[in-house]
Amino acid sequence: MQEKLMDLREAVSRFIRNRDTVAIGGCGRNRSPMALIREVIRQNKKDLHIIGREKGMDFDIVIGANCVKEKENENRIYSSRYRIKRGSREYGI
Repeated sequence: MQEKLMDLREAVSRFIRNRDTVAIGGCGRNRSPMALIREVIRQNKKDLHIIGREKGMDFDIVIGANCVKEKENENRIYSSRYRIKRGSREYGI
């Protein structure tokens, strides 16, 4: 049986490509995958479409690092989709 455990550097390198859609878990400031976000930034991934329940520091950091082209927030009360442009954003796509 093939070993499935790997470090975060290898996982991001193997499974997240430029222009991929990436779902980010957690709930607000709690349980956000910050190590994953930092590794995505370190590896300079670009034009990602990120999806998450709530926007928080994880979204702010990865968007601020110019890794994101689009983002979506989904929960029962609020839903939005934005296209990120350098220095601006478009609403309601």
